[in-house]
Amino acid sequence: MQATDGVVDPWALLDRLPELIAVIDAAGLVRYVNRRLCEAMGYVEDQLVGSNIFDYVHPDDLAYMAWSWETRQSRPGEVGMRVHARGRNADGSWRPVEIVGLSLLDDARVGAMVMTMRDLDDGAALADSPARLRSMIDRTSDVVILLDADGNIVFANRRLTSHFGHDNDRVVGRPLDVILDPADAPAARSWLDELVAAGDRAATRARLRVRDPGGGVHQVEWHGTNQIDDPLIGGIIASGRDISALVAMESQVQAQTEQLAHAATHDPLTGLVNRSAFIDACAAQIAARRAATDPGDVVVLFCDLDRFKAVNDTHG
Repeated sequence: MQATDGVVDPWALLDRLPELIAVIDAAGLVRYVNRRLCEAMGYVEDQLVGSNIFDYVHPDDLAYMAWSWETRQSRPGEVGMRVHARGRNADGSWRPVEIVGLSLLDDARVGAMVMTMRDLDDGAALADSPARLRSMIDRTSDVVILLDADGNIVFANRRLTSHFGHDNDRVVGRPLDVILDPADAPAARSWLDELVAAGDRAATRARLRVRDPGGGVHQVEWHGTNQIDDPLIGGIIASGRDISALVAMESQVQAQTEQLAHAATHDPLTGLVNRSAFIDACAAQIAARRAATDPGDVVVLFCDLDRFKAVNDTHG
């Protein structure tokens, strides 16, 4: 590598680095690969430039890499965590690599994602595999569902089975309504239509009840994100959290508040309004009459019965 007039050739520098380097645009198309990548994987540059980077990812690693790609795009200028995946060599074999991504999509001078890779042995590759990611998704406390644009279930994690009792094999390919309380089906349709209409990466919340196979109803808060235009996801990601206990507590607090408000203005024995409420009602009527164009007359009759206290204390 030689410097011309004291200026280092950056392309020559990249070609001589020991890491495998690829520059990927926002659509996932390869715009540049260094010489080290071509030599290690057996390609010539023209084979790779212009092709989709995900065509070289092992099928079992696609979901993991899609998640990583989406995360990098949403955090421009931030170096990503190391992820492990398998890349396809020119001879069709699979190469375990460790990948670090840096999004420079918002940098007008680059406008792309920069990926650096290094070789891994098989043991290291297994430590951060898609199986690990799937296991993490399955063990989350929330239900995670992928829906297509029509609202049909494409994927559901194990939480749907372990918490709500729905067999994943029986719900995949069917509308989201199949797991919901029928009364909430119209609200669910409106929610999904709103997400689709809002466009790429729109996010909204909804409370939709899930009915389990035994007939039990669960209050669930859903968070949906529109990823239909993402070629790697192509749907709506819906995560749901059971908030039945919270809703029950809210109802209990509301009932207690109403009871306290009623007790403050009503006699506990008869249920009739008490003196305080009566005086407030009279004052409101008098004020309304005074404010009216034709107030008319207001008459108040107050009766006091002698020795009625004993009757009132006993019978209200």
